[in-house]
Amino acid sequence: MDKLADEGHKGALIVDLAKGGPAEKAGMKKDDVVIAYQGKEVADSSVLRNNVAETPMGQEAKLIILRGGKKEELTVKIGSLEETTKILAASMKERLGAEVRIPTPREVEKYGLNANRGVVITWLDSKGPLKEAGFEVGDMISMIA
Repeated sequence: MDKLADEGHKGALIVDLAKGGPAEKAGMKKDDVVIAYQGKEVADSSVLRNNVAETPMGQEAKLIILRGGKKEELTVKIGSLEETTKILAASMKERLGAEVRIPTPREVEKYGLNANRGVVITWLDSKGPLKEAGFEVGDMISMIA
């Protein structure tokens, strides 16, 4: 990002993609930098996340990315929360040795969580990375930074 900052660009660096997810299907790759979403500048990853969250599912969105120092335009079809959750769940099981679910409305209220954010661990591989890091079934993950 330092080189981009020197050139006056801001944006959201793509550090990973959900296999089979909308971004991958649109042609996005690891290390792309999203600099515009629907014609609006993207200052950082939180701006991109909020813009995507406000876009109705099924709608197509235009992105301007920087890849290898060159601008490219991609069109991504915004998926539903359920589709995204399934894709991320499969990825978590494979990479982190965990199965998760969305918190219930009662859990969201009880713990003061943001609706549609975070997951609850329902299963852990005894030799998986999350188990080795000390996570337990029932733990909630509200954000990964």
